[in-house]
Amino acid sequence: MKKAIALITSVISIFSLTSCSDKTHVKQDTKVTQMRYEDKLFQTGKINELNIEIGETEWKELLENASEKKYSSCDITINGEKLSKVGIRAKGGSSLDDVKAMGNSDRYSFMLKFDKYTDGQNYNGLTKLSLNNNLGDATQMKDVIAYDMCRYIDLDAPLCNYVKIYLNNEYFGCYLAVEPVDNDFCERNYGDNKGSLYKPFHNLSYVGDNEEDYEGITEDTVIEGDKDSLKKVIAALKSVDIGEDIEAHVDVDSVLKYLAIQTMTVNFDGLTGRNEHNYFLYENNGKIRLIPWDYNLSWGGYVDFGEEDMFYEEGLDGEELDESQWEAQWEEWYNNLSDEEKQKMQEAEEAAIAAMPSMVVNLPVDTPFTCELSERSFFMKLLAKNDYKIRYYSYLSKLASEYVKGGAFDNTVRAVMQEIGNITGTEKNAFFTNEEFMEGVSVLGQVIQRHSDSIIGQIGGNIPSTWEGQQSEPDKLINCDDIDMLKMGGA
Repeated sequence: MKKAIALITSVISIFSLTSCSDKTHVKQDTKVTQMRYEDKLFQTGKINELNIEIGETEWKELLENASEKKYSSCDITINGEKLSKVGIRAKGGSSLDDVKAMGNSDRYSFMLKFDKYTDGQNYNGLTKLSLNNNLGDATQMKDVIAYDMCRYIDLDAPLCNYVKIYLNNEYFGCYLAVEPVDNDFCERNYGDNKGSLYKPFHNLSYVGDNEEDYEGITEDTVIEGDKDSLKKVIAALKSVDIGEDIEAHVDVDSVLKYLAIQTMTVNFDGLTGRNEHNYFLYENNGKIRLIPWDYNLSWGGYVDFGEEDMFYEEGLDGEELDESQWEAQWEEWYNNLSDEEKQKMQEAEEAAIAAMPSMVVNLPVDTPFTCELSERSFFMKLLAKNDYKIRYYSYLSKLASEYVKGGAFDNTVRAVMQEIGNITGTEKNAFFTNEEFMEGVSVLGQVIQRHSDSIIGQIGGNIPSTWEGQQSEPDKLINCDDIDMLKMGGA
């Protein structure tokens, strides 16, 4: 108990928590359409309660067949308002696989679809609701902070807030309720003038005018708008590649704000790292913009030490494998490695984890990617234009100097602590204990504060702002020797 009290005191000290009335920062409201669910579900500091009524057989089948992501029927009561015959299924990619691999966990992330079995049914205008288990995030607040940062610089982002979930009236766990990026999101942000919405697996590089070369953009199309939408997306990518008529094809502010958020959150499980997912692309009237998504592994929660590259070097690259086939081949490949090869993999992982604190805190703002820069030519060519780079710097500065150093970050953390500080980690199926939550929040505060110091120093010219510059002058970097990233989860 004394240790827990000390941790709470440490958290409060790090974040310089202000008065209870200052729960969040105040910013200009720029949304297009006021949706009723905004006030009903997404008031930071006011926790929601949600009860799932489902038969024992249906619940068991849902858990046993989680990977299939098939909907089951249930009744839902949200903050006292009941909806019958709601669709519920497990959700997630690797996170779903991780829960499944635990063998004895029922703490999946879930998707609720209110109109799955009843046409037109919704919750105060909301058709679907994502319930995230925050796997890999001991702080339980990385998504919340990332999306709050988005709103601070007026970047369209999902709404979110915490919810106490009950299963047949028995407490199940504290989850994060997140607004899906779909029709409701587009109506809230863009009104009735809807375009095409994609969830790509693509690095946005222009590789010619052949539409078949951009299947990674359209393979997960959320909203089908103009039939020529993909051609317009390609035209936008081309405009950046050749440096002509960019403003006619790209919502440049949206893209630069998105890049600033990626740099600020150091989200290696996305375009900042070597992955090419976890974002949305919206095209309307020939212009594209980027929408942020999925930050539970940001600020060092995702460590890539090259094991997948080793796997694919065996000749498996390009094969169409489902998740079970991929896992089976991975296991077979790993078991066939020699002890020496396994040892090298372990050493590579340990080295990556050891390097992570400095990599996160000092991520170079001019080259904020861990992959080859040629693989992020879309962003690098934008930054090559001085006026765009200045605007990108202004958004970074607003986040580091104003949001973090000016107190908005403190207020957001305080609101979260008041909302879930006493309950997270107390449920029987929790991934982290309440003590681990407190420790994680403490480390997150250290990381974000020092990362902001580094960003300010880089913009001011006192700290190298490229990987090459940082390698040649390591003594100018912010010191991170006392930061234990593993306490935030992930890795």
